[in-house]
Amino acid sequence: MSVADIKEFSLLVGFAKAFATRKGDTTLQPRHFVAALWLAGRKGLLKAAPTLEAHIKAHGDAIAVLLREADFGDIESVCEPVSPDVKLTLDETLKAFITQANLKDDSLIEFVDQLVRPGLQLNNLESVAYHEAGHAVVSLLLRPEIRLGRATIEQEGNAAGSVSFVEREPRASQEDFLERLCIAIAGQVSQVRKFGAGAADAGAISDFRNATLVAWDYITRFGLDPQFGPVILDALKEREVTSGWIFDEAQRRLQAVLKEAQAKTAVIVDTHWDKVERVAQLLLEKKSVSEEEIRCVVIL
Repeated sequence: MSVADIKEFSLLVGFAKAFATRKGDTTLQPRHFVAALWLAGRKGLLKAAPTLEAHIKAHGDAIAVLLREADFGDIESVCEPVSPDVKLTLDETLKAFITQANLKDDSLIEFVDQLVRPGLQLNNLESVAYHEAGHAVVSLLLRPEIRLGRATIEQEGNAAGSVSFVEREPRASQEDFLERLCIAIAGQVSQVRKFGAGAADAGAISDFRNATLVAWDYITRFGLDPQFGPVILDALKEREVTSGWIFDEAQRRLQAVLKEAQAKTAVIVDTHWDKVERVAQLLLEKKSVSEEEIRCVVIL
């Protein structure tokens, strides 16, 4: 079965032609089809191909980032596919994709992968690089005395990348807690600063889990939050007080403190964005870098 014989392919061709025509291109190129895939998925026009629809939905945010970088503007302003009568030449890359997708009944999925996967892989790697660069730069700015181990964007277990620290014993001071929160949050803040709100993903779950525990200790275990006051909830639990308004207030302060840390981190990242950019590019070039290499580009 040829991918060109699949009904959904004709729909995608129509939208791809619409994008090409709007941009004044005389040949159909892979980027036009990527935009068509995204738009057809958004419009709910792939219901007859549920596997393809799920595939596009899973990668929708990343595809949108790729299209913004390709300067496609307001993608959803394309309302209707162009008539099949409109003739546009296929460029050589697209011809090769269509030929290679001539393999099996679900070849449209394979076709989609060949169009989108290289860009997604690069985008994902860049996203990891900016995420880890955010952790490293904010740590060096807020806690220059803390040694970094190394930063990497190479897969290690379930982690797409990491920054390791040669930790000292935490001071357990108000300043130390707040710095640790900012560093934990800095990865996704940098990722979103570079790629937009759609780039936020579940990859930061371990960072957020750590930040939540640090903030909870700050508020309820050490009594350091000035708004909550010097209250140690564990002491109340010793008197079998385990619920009530003060526990509710602690939870409200937990969310507030994390949001405050996020806002502070965004200011730091914006102010020192050139440093984040340099560390991210270094990571993309070398994959793993030492503290000395990071300090060299941060202190320039």
